[in-house]
Amino acid sequence: MPPASSPGLLDRQRAARFSTDERAARVRFRRAMALMVMTLVLPGSAQLVAGNRRIGRIALRVWAVLVVGFLLTVVVSLVWHQVAFKMAVNPSLLGLLRIGLMLGAIAWAALFVDAWRIGQPLTLAMNHRRAAVGVNGFLCLSVAGSLLFGAHIVGVQRDFMLSMFSNGAATGAHDGRYNVLLIGGDSGAGRWGLRPDSMTVASIDADTGRTVLISLPRNMSNFPFVKGSVMRKQFPHGFDVDYLNGVSTWAGDHTDLFPHSKNPGIDATIMGIEGITGLKINYWAMVNLEGFKDLVDAVGASP
Repeated sequence: MPPASSPGLLDRQRAARFSTDERAARVRFRRAMALMVMTLVLPGSAQLVAGNRRIGRIALRVWAVLVVGFLLTVVVSLVWHQVAFKMAVNPSLLGLLRIGLMLGAIAWAALFVDAWRIGQPLTLAMNHRRAAVGVNGFLCLSVAGSLLFGAHIVGVQRDFMLSMFSNGAATGAHDGRYNVLLIGGDSGAGRWGLRPDSMTVASIDADTGRTVLISLPRNMSNFPFVKGSVMRKQFPHGFDVDYLNGVSTWAGDHTDLFPHSKNPGIDATIMGIEGITGLKINYWAMVNLEGFKDLVDAVGASP
């Protein structure tokens, strides 16, 4: 008969096998965690190391292009502030950025799920498997959720720009300044026509953003219109038939002089303000009595 094994030897062999299995389980768990961390830091690196290398190369190239593009945008914006301003108010660019953020959220989440698959979760111990699922889910929700929230913010900014500047094209600075005409009108329920009772030019420095407000009295008379304008041809010696706030009404009664204008009254008023101030108006915004009432209703009455 073969000699019987020593009980102590069997215990040592079982302990050695258990220790080896435990170490292997820890190694597999650390590998699975490392793949997910790699995806967080360098999207596509996990696939390049242990998965589909073609997908990994594509993801890394896209990530590199995005990082370089972001850094270049930051540098250019710091040197030329007007570039940042134009990008921030360009609805088309904001729309593309929004779509890009949404696609990025989906793609990055897919890379996290694939990294979890590459980590072979079924080979992990149950406690390690649960931890891997929890970490992967947290990373997916955090990264994708942040990008989707960013897309929402960009969408809000785009909607704001569309509502503020309508469909007009963005214009560049004039002599280093952006000039915005702010108008308060008196049109509303039970009132006929519109007369701009409040006219203020906000002149914004394109580099620093510092703003100067220029208020024009509504009862100004005998003022010149900007050279080359339709109103200058009609009143070469100044507007002597009414006050400044009456230009809009006069233009509304002579729309045939503005065949290509959607807002003859506003355009004529701008011609007058440009003639008075010597500033080229980039944009205009108006709030009338009806709009002011809606604003008060939206804010609510104070207690």
